[in-house]
Amino acid sequence: MNIQNEVKNNNSYIARAGESFVAGEFLIRGFSVSVPIHDIGYDMVVESKSGKFLRIQVKNSGNSHMRGNYKTPFYRWSLKRGDGGGKLDAGQFCDYYALVAWHPKMVLIVPSKDLKDKSTFGMSLGKIENSKYLFDYDALNR
Repeated sequence: MNIQNEVKNNNSYIARAGESFVAGEFLIRGFSVSVPIHDIGYDMVVESKSGKFLRIQVKNSGNSHMRGNYKTPFYRWSLKRGDGGGKLDAGQFCDYYALVAWHPKMVLIVPSKDLKDKSTFGMSLGKIENSKYLFDYDALNR
């Protein structure tokens, strides 16, 4: 058994890596992070600097896809629950989404209300790099 192939092809490893990456990013910025024992629609609770508790759902985009005439990288995140139920999160369980793109490593911090009623969210690399959501950890303090 080749454990590296097993890890590479298993979404639960990628999900945990994304959650750990996002938790670390919050921690180094001075936020307190708690992880629930059981996933009930959010992956972590982050305490803002003002003492407000916010539920964060982490979603990972796998590999980027080339799209359009210019062949720019395009990332897509499914906003459906990963429990096999295929139900739409639609922010009913979380306050913010942390959308992780791995190549290059980027995180979009998006209020769940901005993704209401969407089942997927996609963005090209150029738009991500200029997005108001890119690495916007301070959104939790507003």
